[in-house]
Amino acid sequence: MLEPNDFKRRYERDYLRRFMGLPYVWGGDDPVAGFDCSGLSVEGLKCVGILGEKDDISSRGHARFPKVDYESPMHLDEISMIGCRVLLKRVGSSTVTHVVIIDYFAGVNDNFYGKFDPTLYMCIEAGGGGSSTKTEADAIKQNAYVRCRTLQGILDRGFEIDCIVDPYAEVQ
Repeated sequence: MLEPNDFKRRYERDYLRRFMGLPYVWGGDDPVAGFDCSGLSVEGLKCVGILGEKDDISSRGHARFPKVDYESPMHLDEISMIGCRVLLKRVGSSTVTHVVIIDYFAGVNDNFYGKFDPTLYMCIEAGGGGSSTKTEADAIKQNAYVRCRTLQGILDRGFEIDCIVDPYAEVQ
């Protein structure tokens, strides 16, 4: 049986998947015109009531949610990580500049206990752009849009994990 937060995790994931292909737009928080990474994340959290309509947080602001201890062996399954936010920084930097949302866990039989492996996690991100991506035309030139990527693929673009947070952990 699904717990209430499990339902919300899946509902948010399904909602965010609808935006695949929308352009990345710096500062974007619009389900029609496009999103940046934090705008996409905030839209998902508003959808399930974790954030209110007037709430807005940056990539760094996501750190207010409870952290997931992903460096210790843990029980990993399809549902428990859906909707967790991965806060990323450029390799060698201390500043969080990107946030992605865990969409799917591709573990053995979707249920497994072990070490965190970024190749097993699919993430939704508004990515590929930056502060110069202000229009749809800019996004097209930069190949910047809402998309699904493995966490490892995102890390391979020069990012490292600052932390993983679970916005659902404080919602009962």
